[in-house]
Amino acid sequence: MEREQLAGILRGDGEVVRLCREALLRDAAFQVWHDGDAALTPAVASIYSRRAKLIRKRGQTSLGVDDRPANGYYFQLFITPALDRVIACLAVGSVPHGNTPH
Repeated sequence: MEREQLAGILRGDGEVVRLCREALLRDAAFQVWHDGDAALTPAVASIYSRRAKLIRKRGQTSLGVDDRPANGYYFQLFITPALDRVIACLAVGSVPHGNTPH
């Protein structure tokens, strides 16, 4: 998937999608993993549900395109197997000082 194609499917009014698209258009690094196996969707959703709970527990900013070098977020995108629509976009900021797990 090319940068322009990915930017083209990042549509919507949500702040996370907007921030991700802006980072992508500012040449943030990105990588796409695609296996086309829709059967993995429930397992992946479960993993990221747990990850989102952990992010909230740690007090991290929650909103993958990597805009961290610009003091931004690390974005993880979930895209349809046809690579034509973003299903979800998760953005993770830095862990606040003093909130690291023990």
